This record gives sequence, structure tokens and C-alpha cells, in this order.
Amino acid sequence: MNYSKVSFKVVFIAGAVLFLFQQPVWANQRHVTCNSRDNNYNYCRVDTENQVRLSRKLSSHDCVEGQTWGYDNHGVWVDRGCRAEFAVGRSGYSDYNQNTYGGVPAWAVGNFRGQNERDHTPAAISISRSGDVTATWAGQQHTGYFESRNMRLGNLDFIVKQRGNGFETILRSDHGNRVFFQRVQ
Repeated sequence: MNYSKVSFKVVFIAGAVLFLFQQPVWANQRHVTCNSRDNNYNYCRVDTENQVRLSRKLSSHDCVEGQTWGYDNHGVWVDRGCRAEFAVGRSGYSDYNQNTYGGVPAWAVGNFRGQNERDHTPAAISISRSGDVTATWAGQQHTGYFESRNMRLGNLDFIVKQRGNGFETILRSDHGNRVFFQRVQ
């Protein structure tokens, strides 16, 4: 019996088995590095399939989802010095979209009222199961759509985060512009 050939086969098979079992849940995903140049907003285009997680922070600045980084279907954005590597694409990670109506989370469907934190103006919003959005603030009506953690009204893009019996919207171009909406009975 030639032990060198057997040893090589055993090591090769053992290595292949270890490689297969060490793949993380996000193994089917791609990675993209996005950098906030000179502490400014930067958008990195990539098909995210609405699945993104920060896999490795590469800067000394904070990288906080919804504040210094976020995403939509078409890319990842960073701001205020955040530089990081992001895992993008579908996987077994699907906790966000549980209880959905065609991609719209059940907690986001309905009628809500809120107040802008900055200027204290009232706002009302209605989101349908199909993702159609109608909103009223400053006496004007706006229409748009809700998709995953994002909402678009006219030419404005918002990050949407579930909060208690409602959600918070954060204007992408001005993270200080926030509204907390509570469900109206």
C-alpha cells in the first residue's frame, strides 16, 4: 500500500469537506466595497436584490445603517467617512421580509400619522399592500412607492425603519430630516 497516495487523498477529501462546511450563510453573495470620499455621500451601483449586510468596516469612522450607510435595489450608499465591504444578494437571511404582502412588510401597510422632528410639521401617510404610497405634509399631497426598506415620494428617497407600532422615515439626502409615524386606528 502506498501511504503517500492514500495520505494525499485523505487530506484532499478532508480539505474539500471542510471547505464546503465552512461556507457562511451569505456564501452565495457578492461583496462590494463602498467608500465615503472626503467624508461625502457616495453611491456604489450594484444589484443588491434588496439583501445587504455590512461584512467588514474598513474605516476609522462609524458605519451605522441608516445613518452612515444604507442601500436600495440598485446600490449601496455611504456617508460621513464610512468605508466598508458589504455582502450583497439573496441568501437564507430573510428575517426582514417575514409577513409580507408582495414584498411590503405587514407592519408598513395601513394609515399612519407623524410629525417632522426638525420643523414639527404634521404628516400623514398611507401605504397599500401593493406598495403604493400617498403622503401629505406641509399642505401638499405626494405619491410614490414603498419597496423593502425604502420609500420614494416624488424625487425624494427615504430609508424606512420599523419602530414599535409604526416606523421612522429618514430622508437619504438629509439624515436629520426624520419623521416617526404611528399607526392610526
